[in-house]
Amino acid sequence: MSSIVFIHNMDAHNQDLWLKRFDTLLLNETLVLPETLSDSQAANIELAIVANPNPEVLKRFPNLIWVQSLWAGVESMVKSFRALNVNKSSDQQPTQLVRLIDPYLAKTMAEAVLTWSLYLYRNIPSYINQQSQKVWRPIPCPAIETIEVSVLGTGELGIASMNALIHQGFTVNSWSRTPKKMIDVAHYSGAEGLVTLLNKTDILICLLPLTDATHQLINKDTLSLLP
Repeated sequence: MSSIVFIHNMDAHNQDLWLKRFDTLLLNETLVLPETLSDSQAANIELAIVANPNPEVLKRFPNLIWVQSLWAGVESMVKSFRALNVNKSSDQQPTQLVRLIDPYLAKTMAEAVLTWSLYLYRNIPSYINQQSQKVWRPIPCPAIETIEVSVLGTGELGIASMNALIHQGFTVNSWSRTPKKMIDVAHYSGAEGLVTLLNKTDILICLLPLTDATHQLINKDTLSLLP
């Protein structure tokens, strides 16, 4: 069986952690690193596991047919894989880029979104400032349902985060480039929808994939629309 190449941009410590994990889980497979392969050996590799790989390194593997990303986000790799497929002949299998959908990743993202939303809602920055000055002064806190949290992005991570926010009691809105049907959430789409959404948003969460269409969507002009 052909070896599996592990292409990444991690430091040595994290690389070793992953390699040890792979050794435990992939008992009948051989994982190799790109720098250990000659160009002729690289040309025989068909399977890869990647984590934000350098596009220049990917070019050394023209015959990849299956590439498994360790992360959910693969937007930065799409152009590289298009180039790989363009250079393939009609009798070669196209390269398939597969992203990871991990329920645990969605759970931890939802926890982070909820944590930071509560951090702002409960005026924690102001209390930290008071603490540094040895001051204790209660700060009024409105009812949680009056706080509008808007989530940009309605993928796996966005939906998990919105569910956590709803469960906590926040009023939740969502936005995506195209219309979608959402439950228990006011949904907006397109350029006009984004303006409407931002004008009513107290806390803004961005979980959009980074693509040409979303690059610099959050900027001085859009942030100026927030209350």
